[in-house]
Amino acid sequence: MIVYIVYIAFALFAVGLVTLESFLKNKTIKLVIFLSLLIGYLSLGILKGSSVGLDTANYSHIYESAKLATFKDYVITDKLEYGYYASAYLFSASLKLPEIIFNAFNFLVIGVFLFLTFCHKERKTLYLTLFLFAGFFCMSFSGVRQSVAISICTFAFFFYFESKSKTYVRLLVFYLLVTIAFLYHKSSIVLFIVPLITLIDLEFYQTPFVPLLLLLFFPILLSRIYIIVITNINQNSIVFDSRLSLTLVMEVVFIIIMYFLYNTSLGKRIRDKFNISDLNFGKVDSRYMWLVYLGCVFMCLNYSSTIATRFSMFFYLGIVYFVVKITDTIQKPAFQRVYIIGISALLGVYFVYSTPVLGLVPYVFR
Repeated sequence: MIVYIVYIAFALFAVGLVTLESFLKNKTIKLVIFLSLLIGYLSLGILKGSSVGLDTANYSHIYESAKLATFKDYVITDKLEYGYYASAYLFSASLKLPEIIFNAFNFLVIGVFLFLTFCHKERKTLYLTLFLFAGFFCMSFSGVRQSVAISICTFAFFFYFESKSKTYVRLLVFYLLVTIAFLYHKSSIVLFIVPLITLIDLEFYQTPFVPLLLLLFFPILLSRIYIIVITNINQNSIVFDSRLSLTLVMEVVFIIIMYFLYNTSLGKRIRDKFNISDLNFGKVDSRYMWLVYLGCVFMCLNYSSTIATRFSMFFYLGIVYFVVKITDTIQKPAFQRVYIIGISALLGVYFVYSTPVLGLVPYVFR
């Protein structure tokens, strides 16, 4: 238990702030609470030791190696993530700053984009808490390059889906942000297809069927095809499963429960009893649902590939959006708070449970 103490403390801190937010009306105080959570998360990220996270030691080695390389050899040769490596070269070789300064810079970028994404939300602390607990916290403490890319792309989703700007402006900003994210982690390239996919409007009655197919069909079909191909190419390949199986099941079950509650006659009777209003599924909701589906598609490959499942980490925002959206349909304040605290605590437990998978325990300071 002692090795989890920092993460347990953070989970309790976050759930406490979410609870406090649910009682407050003052927007200024709500913003302070939100910033407290964001600063707490950023502080733990900046101050973590090199043994926290599977990839952290490798990043430290990369930073130190920049001091002995030329700009051309370090940044341009055999690398696509020019943004990350050029920044590392600037901080390490040119400015000769301690690694913690560069680490702080990366987490500052993450913090800025998380702030831009969630600050406007009515339940901003709840949004950020669920987003961190759903997987972003663990990801960011291990893979800083991809976590920077994910935070940028998360804001890109929000702007493209919810901005009132003209379509061409939304597209321009979206692709600009994704291109910047690509310069930090090349897996961001998969997001170039998102605007095309989200042109297909989903109706609410379609929501449970795709995840059912994903859960029951794709894990068997796609992963086995992948295994056959990989084992013929590389005889020494290792196939394994991971925590993403649990994540996939949780997301699919959530979508099915949501459909049952808001789109069936029995669900309506339950909602009437507990004073829960309609969900009002619209065009924006359809776009976020596509994020859920895309995340599920890549999670389905967790039986066979760690590389393919990395793509799923760009889509945390989808499921978080719907978890929070349900909050606004609950009319009784007491029941609403029970839901908010309960769902935050549940994902908090999942977050703590997930920390060993990416080598986050024990947490140690620099």
